[in-house]
Amino acid sequence: GEVHLYDCNGNAITKLPLYCMEGNSGAANIVGVDWYDGLEGHSDPNAPTLAIGLDNGRVQLMRGESDEKAVLIHTSLRTTRIKWNTAGTVLAVAGSQSLAATVY
Repeated sequence: GEVHLYDCNGNAITKLPLYCMEGNSGAANIVGVDWYDGLEGHSDPNAPTLAIGLDNGRVQLMRGESDEKAVLIHTSLRTTRIKWNTAGTVLAVAGSQSLAATVY
């Protein structure tokens, strides 16, 4: 997948790099992009506000669209949705975890 940013007039601004896909040989679909809107302020001015979640369990947290040092998380979930809380301090990641096959 790819994430493209556009301004309020529909003009292309940039394509975000998906650092969370580096070293991953399999395909993954984007299941969520959530950007904390800052309405309740920021607990830390350097805290990530942009989250990108993939169905393979990888999540990329960025401090804005030009962040080259994104925080990368591998949740081990089959992710279905991501969402910041209203204060922008917690990111919820929803999905399911498959159990390893057991051979008897």
